[in-house]
Amino acid sequence: MDSDFSAGDFYLHKEPVLKPELDWEMTCIEGPASVVIDGKVYMFYAGAYNCSPQQIGCAVSDDGFRFRRLSDQPFLSNGAPGDWNASESGHPYVYETDDGHLWLYYQGSPDMGKSWYLSRRELLFDKGKFILKD
Repeated sequence: MDSDFSAGDFYLHKEPVLKPELDWEMTCIEGPASVVIDGKVYMFYAGAYNCSPQQIGCAVSDDGFRFRRLSDQPFLSNGAPGDWNASESGHPYVYETDDGHLWLYYQGSPDMGKSWYLSRRELLFDKGKFILKD
């Protein structure tokens, strides 16, 4: 669609595109970050509030409005006790480089939000699924 991003090109979508339904999402979904691959919108999102723990999920859509989760488990969980992200892995952002590499950036906290850290992991995409590269 061609757009000059004027007010007439936008409309209010009155239904949530995703709402918390899984135990690990608790009562909040926030921080969506999307990438389009093969005509599908893949959305990474944070489930639960900060340090509840917040964890990252992934959902897919054909139209950008109706999403289905790729799993009922977090795509990226918080870390183990003592890890830099023990309290959360959240607030995702996806970046695609000019040469096609995908990176998932996210924040973590080891101490219930007293300090915050940013990290990134490379994403591999295979047969409609993402894999975190080590």
